[in-house]
Amino acid sequence: MINQINEIIKPSLLLLSGIVIIGIAASANAQQFYDTWINGIYFDSEGQPNANFITDTIDSATYKFATPNYWPTGFCNQSANIYWLADCAGDSSKLYKIWKTGSVLTTYDAPLNGFAGLEYDGQYLWAVYERTYKLYKIDVTTGATDTIISLPQPDSSEVDRHAWGIAWDGEYFWHSQYGDSAIIYKIDPDNWAVVDSIVPDVNLILAITYADPYLCCLNIQNQRIYRYNTETLELVDGYSWPVNYPLGFFFDSDSTECFYSVSSNSEYGGDEAVYLVWHTVTGINDDGSALPENSALLTAYPNPFNASTKICYSLARQENVTLDIYNMLGQRVERLVEQNQPAGDYALIWNPRELPSGMYFARIYGADFQNSVKLVLLK
Repeated sequence: MINQINEIIKPSLLLLSGIVIIGIAASANAQQFYDTWINGIYFDSEGQPNANFITDTIDSATYKFATPNYWPTGFCNQSANIYWLADCAGDSSKLYKIWKTGSVLTTYDAPLNGFAGLEYDGQYLWAVYERTYKLYKIDVTTGATDTIISLPQPDSSEVDRHAWGIAWDGEYFWHSQYGDSAIIYKIDPDNWAVVDSIVPDVNLILAITYADPYLCCLNIQNQRIYRYNTETLELVDGYSWPVNYPLGFFFDSDSTECFYSVSSNSEYGGDEAVYLVWHTVTGINDDGSALPENSALLTAYPNPFNASTKICYSLARQENVTLDIYNMLGQRVERLVEQNQPAGDYALIWNPRELPSGMYFARIYGADFQNSVKLVLLK
C-alpha cells in the first residue's frame, strides 16, 4: 500500500498567489495554466476556469502528541476526550484507544496490514479494511468484530482503486476510494445500498469526515481539504491543509469546534503525530458569545441561489473590511462592505437583481487577511 501511494503521488498542481482573475483562450497559451490554481481558481487543459472554487486560506496547526504506531491511518473520536487510531504496520497492526493527551488506554489487534478509515457512530466503531473492501463493525468495549460488510468494489476494467475513508453524518455513511478512478459513496446503513456518489476531480482523497453541514475530504496529492454539500453533492470550497501527509482526521464539534489530523510516516514528509487544526472561535464578547479566532469568509447560503443568498463572515479583531463581488472575468460587479467593523460574526443578504445567471465570487479582505467563496446564481 505504501509503494502504491508513493507511485500515485505526482506533483500536478501549482498554487499561485494573485488577485486578478483573467479569462484564457483555448490556445497554446492555455497549456501553461494546465492543472494550475490561480487566485483559488482551477484552470483545466483548455485554459478555462473550472467551477470548483478553492480559497487560498492556509490555516495553522498545533502539535498535540506523537502517535504510538509507525503508520497511523484511520483516526476518529468517541468523545471529546477519547480518540481511536488505527495503523497499517503489517503483521503488528493495532487499533488504539487513546486519551486526548496521547496516552494509550487500550490496544486491540487489527487484521493483517491494519485498518484504513475509522468512524464512530455513537455506539460502534467502524473500520475500513483497504485490501478486501470490507467494513468492520467493532464493539468499543471489547474490540470484537460484530459485523463485516462488503463495500462497493470497482469492476475488473478499472486499473486502480483502494477502499479507505469512512464518515457518518447521523443518517448515512460516506465511503471514499482513492486511485485512478477515485469515488466517494453515500451508503444507506439499513441495507448497505449505494444511495449516491461523488466523483472528485482529484484522485488521492483518502480521509473523510463529517463537519455539519459538510462532508470534508483530505487530498494527500496536493495537501488540500475539500468540502462537499451532502445534499447536492457539489463541491463547496477547499483550502490548503497545514499537516503533511494526512491519512486520517475528524471534526470535534463538541468541545473545540476544530479538526484533529494525524500525520503519517516521515518518509513522505509527515512525523507520525496528531495535530489540532483550524480553531474557529475563541475569546468572549461582551454579551457572552464567542469571538472568532480567525478573520474569514465562512459561507454563503443558499448556494446555488435564485434570488438572494446570505453571506456570513467573522472578524477576530476590529478591522477595516472590504467585501466585493466579482464575476468570472475578475471584474468587480458590486461592493457590499467597506467600513471599519468590530470583532464578531456578520451576515448580510446579497440580492443581485440586475446580474445574469452565472458564477460569481465574494472576496473579503482586511489589513492582514483575505478569503473568497464561490457563488452560483440561477435565475
